[in-house]
Amino acid sequence: MSNLEEYVSKLESWVREAIPNCPQWKSVQVIKMDRKKGDFIGSPVSLMQFAKEFDELLKAGFSWINVSAGGKIGDALLVIIEAPLESVGAPSEKVSINFSGPLNLVSKNPDWQVNTKAKNIFDLGKK
Repeated sequence: MSNLEEYVSKLESWVREAIPNCPQWKSVQVIKMDRKKGDFIGSPVSLMQFAKEFDELLKAGFSWINVSAGGKIGDALLVIIEAPLESVGAPSEKVSINFSGPLNLVSKNPDWQVNTKAKNIFDLGKK
């Protein structure tokens, strides 16, 4: 199991416990967010496709990495990865991995479906 799979599994458990009536998903898609602009970088990809980049983030010396449940795209949970702008030289085992659930504007939709054309996190809930 990759580091990303491990943390996403913990995120999924946390979301299901924190939001008992959350919608179900069959797979996970991952996208990275540009911290400075709030824009997404690229398109959502599978856990396997993002695993190497996640390991690079862990080794980059950041003090934290956010792993957020952004909503759903079809039957997939959208996981948003966000890291600080600058490294502080933290060893990978000391990086704080922070979990969060979807924004209110997404979680108000019973199925958590997001705008697939969203360019940033604030557009996710717009239809």
